[in-house]
Amino acid sequence: MKKKFALGITLFGLYFIADASCQLYIKLLTPNYYSWYSAIFQALPAKMILLRYLLSIAFRIFELVLGVGLLRRKPIFRKLAIFMSWFTIAIVYWKHPFDALVKHTQIVGRHLYPITGSCHLTPLAYTKMIAWISLWCIYAIDIGISALVIYYFTRPRIKEEFKK
Repeated sequence: MKKKFALGITLFGLYFIADASCQLYIKLLTPNYYSWYSAIFQALPAKMILLRYLLSIAFRIFELVLGVGLLRRKPIFRKLAIFMSWFTIAIVYWKHPFDALVKHTQIVGRHLYPITGSCHLTPLAYTKMIAWISLWCIYAIDIGISALVIYYFTRPRIKEEFKK
């Protein structure tokens, strides 16, 4: 009789690998990425910006390893996926600060000006509205995916698959 594998484990593993790979590519290989990152988080001291950047890279490397571990059905990685999800929910406020999204919206607006030919800059109130909407969407995505991971990997059938 053929063993039946849970497709969700494979999908989450591939999701973590793809997400981490894309983020690492952007953070490490995009020209001037750190300059942009510094501008977004300019309210922080320079050492905190660097620390935040390095922790972000470390988190993505962890996520990449986590995805591979899930694909290999290693029990510790199921537990680490649950931990990472609870951790993401706990720090989502600090992961995506509102001021950084306002700054990002302003930078994007300045870059769109030459493309769109708009003759005025976006007013601050409009910029903040876009940032608030973006913030809540990002929070919903981060918390939603984390909640799905917690729910899925605590199911008895999924736990059992990692014991094989």
